[in-house]
Amino acid sequence: MTTPYPRIPYGEADIRRIRLRGWLYVDKTRFLRRLEGESYAFFVRPRRFGKSLWVSLLENYYDRTKADDWHDVFDGTDIGRAPTEDRLRYVILRFNFSAFDDTLETLRERFETYCGMVVRDALERNADLFPEAAVQRILAPPSIDGKLAELFVHARNHDIPLYVLIDEYDNFANTILASRGPKAYESFTHGGGFFRSFFATLKAGAGESGGGIERLFITGVSPITMDDVTSGFNIGANISLEPDFNEMLGFTDSEVRGLLELYRERDAFGDRDNFLSLLYYFGLLSVRGTTHGRTRLGIPNQTVRRLLYGQLRDAWKDVGAYSADQYVFSNLVVAMAYEGKWRPAVEYLRDAIAAQTGIRHRRNSCGHRRNAPSPGVFRRDETRVVRRYTVCPRLFPCSLA
Repeated sequence: MTTPYPRIPYGEADIRRIRLRGWLYVDKTRFLRRLEGESYAFFVRPRRFGKSLWVSLLENYYDRTKADDWHDVFDGTDIGRAPTEDRLRYVILRFNFSAFDDTLETLRERFETYCGMVVRDALERNADLFPEAAVQRILAPPSIDGKLAELFVHARNHDIPLYVLIDEYDNFANTILASRGPKAYESFTHGGGFFRSFFATLKAGAGESGGGIERLFITGVSPITMDDVTSGFNIGANISLEPDFNEMLGFTDSEVRGLLELYRERDAFGDRDNFLSLLYYFGLLSVRGTTHGRTRLGIPNQTVRRLLYGQLRDAWKDVGAYSADQYVFSNLVVAMAYEGKWRPAVEYLRDAIAAQTGIRHRRNSCGHRRNAPSPGVFRRDETRVVRRYTVCPRLFPCSLA
């Protein structure tokens, strides 16, 4: 059934499928030009920020074997209107380390098998560049380090540009650190551990003159593991805090407002699932599992939890401005987070605030200037359109400036 608004790509991280099916996509392709200024880049963001979608974007833009669908994917985007010279230029090796569990006893075997499959797939997709003798030589070593070393030598000697993409580089490392402890974690990230050796091989391929890797892009949620496996990411740039890349992932204030306005104008919020899908798309909810055959949603991390509930909770504790039953309200919030029942919580809070005698009086008589800026408001780039809130520091947003 067709709808008058684009479908929200719920849990999708494949840019090709999103674009070919006409689903909602917020254009971030302009950052490809900026990223080309960094040959070897490392970028960390929390969960639900679109890291895997960005890696998919890089793969589809640069992979020399994806020419057939290139225009269908990128026409109409910023980069599609003015492509760079490097589009469709590279042999892509894309690794995704989110698929491993914490079974330490078989981790190395599964890691070696998976990485070997990635190398084999790249050779098969680019058979015109790798004759059978070269393929056999590259795949002959038993370890992934040996396979990559052979690949890098062949690429260097035959001027074959390689682009290595690593998504969720620290996923299984963080899982093992949390579930099995530091000793288990250090067994493969320190000393002669296989994970450390893997990154040492990448470092040799990227860091040496003519080493074979022309470009490298790595995503994760923390720089800690990278520091452990490389003794500091000294083969490239950690662009995670660079202002030029601040808006490369996630959504800006103006983008969120634009999306909400789009769906409001097309009367999409009459369907409750659309509202939940938008929360998921914005990264405000994440899939936690299933209950009774239904998807169970939750708040993805402490940062979002603080942004969503921190100010209200602090005001509640500081001044006792609201007389709502905290036990009742907390149960409604749990139902909102896990079952998507947002309306009862919002309406209960609305009624509790309305029951107070003089919210306006509290605001005007609390001793704070009406136009005092809130310490929690972020200043934005002047090129962006942002409405600032005028906030009483001890209560609640008072008005829009």
